[in-house]
Amino acid sequence: MAGSGSRIIGKRPSSPEQLWRRIGLILLIAGFAAACRPAAIEETPTPPPTPNTPEPTVVIPNAVPTPTRAPEQTNTPPPRPTPAPTSIIPANWQDVGGASTGVSLSIPPEWLDVSTRLATADAANPLGLVLLLLTDSERSGSGLLAGKSLTDGAFVMGLRVTQSFASDDPAVALQQLVDSLAANNRLRSSLTAVPDLNAAVVDMSGDPAHFLANGDDWITRLLLILQPPNGSSLPGGSLLFLFSAPAGQWANFAPLFDQMMAGVAPQQSGTAVAISGGAAQVSGELSADAMVGGNLAENGREVWLFTAAANQFVTLNISPNAPTLDLTLTIIGPDGRALAQVDNGFAGVDERLVDFPLAQGGRYLIEVAEYFGQAGRYDLTLQISDEPTLAETGQIQFGQSLWGQLPPNTRHYWTFAGAAGQPISIVLEPAQERMDVILDLYSPDGERIVALDEGFSGDAEVISGFALPISGVYTIRVWVFDHNGGPYTLSLDEGEEVTLNFYDAGDLAYGETRQETLQPGEVHAWFFDGRRLDQITLSVTPLDASLDLDVWLLDPAIIRIAAADNFTAGETEVLTADLTQDGQFVALVREFEGVAGDYQIELTAVPAAAPIEAGRLRYGDEMSGSLPEGKTAVWRFFGNVDDVIDIFLTPDGEADLIFWLINPQGIRVLEWDQSQAGEAETIGGVTLTADGFWGIVVKEFYGAASDYALLARRTPRQ
Repeated sequence: MAGSGSRIIGKRPSSPEQLWRRIGLILLIAGFAAACRPAAIEETPTPPPTPNTPEPTVVIPNAVPTPTRAPEQTNTPPPRPTPAPTSIIPANWQDVGGASTGVSLSIPPEWLDVSTRLATADAANPLGLVLLLLTDSERSGSGLLAGKSLTDGAFVMGLRVTQSFASDDPAVALQQLVDSLAANNRLRSSLTAVPDLNAAVVDMSGDPAHFLANGDDWITRLLLILQPPNGSSLPGGSLLFLFSAPAGQWANFAPLFDQMMAGVAPQQSGTAVAISGGAAQVSGELSADAMVGGNLAENGREVWLFTAAANQFVTLNISPNAPTLDLTLTIIGPDGRALAQVDNGFAGVDERLVDFPLAQGGRYLIEVAEYFGQAGRYDLTLQISDEPTLAETGQIQFGQSLWGQLPPNTRHYWTFAGAAGQPISIVLEPAQERMDVILDLYSPDGERIVALDEGFSGDAEVISGFALPISGVYTIRVWVFDHNGGPYTLSLDEGEEVTLNFYDAGDLAYGETRQETLQPGEVHAWFFDGRRLDQITLSVTPLDASLDLDVWLLDPAIIRIAAADNFTAGETEVLTADLTQDGQFVALVREFEGVAGDYQIELTAVPAAAPIEAGRLRYGDEMSGSLPEGKTAVWRFFGNVDDVIDIFLTPDGEADLIFWLINPQGIRVLEWDQSQAGEAETIGGVTLTADGFWGIVVKEFYGAASDYALLARRTPRQ
């Protein structure tokens, strides 16, 4: 299912029903109907010629008229010329930000704006919402986003502060903010007022935003711009800028930061502010028991905030205002971690998160999106309680999907009213791979009429097209085989869940060209194995001039990553993409109006640069290697199924090494990057799943050359 936590990655379902249940192709088929048509291109009219006009007369304001007689001689010296106004901002600097983020800033031409690389979860910070993230180089940007230890470079972060202040005095407010920070953030200067900005500034040791692994070795300048209160912390809240550099390089960057501060300009942000490079709009803050209306832009996301105490429970309900909208809902914790995603895969129905436990106290984010990127309106309801609202029973309506949390040794009971002969469908899906859920249906007289435990752990249980025997209130019982509980999704609908004219067209290999025939209203799914960094091209050519083809590309998590529908009937659609992971990808092909006809599909690729074959590795032998700049190296070793191994990768110097493990089929099954530059990467207890030659691929995070030592050790069998 789209967005489901129980999706099997890279596993080909064995039937159309499993395929629909696993990847939600029925929704993708419906989503194709909303594919955007390109707007007609109009010719730009040629502007009329500019008529000849006389040269304008230059008028000098306040010019002194020519005297009619000689002026009297005086001893007063002439006034000194007034110097032209100057700015400490160089002319070649670039402007970033603007009204959408609520602030603008000038930065040097070589600096980068990496705000677009921030996901919504990354933009959540204990200090506020990250509006801008700017770095002095690509190396600094990639290391910062990966949470690396940085020993050189610099970054600037602009945030919308989500906390309130007890004073309208910027210096007092900044002192309150400083007092709330960790003890290892030490003041290096006294607080100074910046009257022109209604702001205050101070220098500190440390990394208040906790973006760095070695933040204690850095110095950060905090500039707090206090905005007048408007009854809400968003969007008119205060702004906080962090100017950060390593302590050893602070003297070099401090004058540059002075120039940047001079270019900070708060902007009128209207009713919302943008984060993640403008991809997400922060629409406002929710109070308990609130209901708000949202309006998603095309391919947009909206973010709502709410505050809760530790150990409280939240229930969220989101209702689309159009039957074609397939909404998704994600809750993000105060620490920036995505805690739950609700997307049960049905268009036009409610999504619910019921009694979700909040372990932390603080500011939470709710991100709302549409699975296919469609625009549309919705209603969002928030409830916060000290105790679960659902003890063991609740109600579910037709056309509704909900997310529930089943405590250990507990069963949930959901009731609904049905009529005799009414066909219904129920889908119970675990949100964790280890869960083996069980679905029971009880009639109004208390008789169990359906008992389902047909799947393995992680599989959904499905009742499809079941005719209710009598009228009355039915009960759905949800429980887990091992009684350990866990999160799940439950959906109830009328009718029968069938796969809508879906056809498994087969497998594609790089360099292969195939022909197929679309039946009326049919969608074809082609499967191919791809690897990270491969550059692929899908060309779909109609063999009938009346066919207008669309093509989508889905990643191994069944998320749409690219689409092509750029031309009219009879023309070839070409889709290109850079793959970001290993696994099985899906190409979907359909005719825009559902017309039948023949077409040809071709898959080509520029494979990722092959790693250098470093040699053969044996358990227990430490091998030395030398990694050239910009290259990767692979060590091969023979392993048996159920071998449990430990891997140690140690750099010679300050290199930042990472490695990944590939199975005998060449698929990456593990990527490891837990340590900082100069430290060893180690992992223990890795269980091999097949006999054959495995590979360990070694890479330097920034592409630098490095020497290293590699050891793979097998744990003795018990």
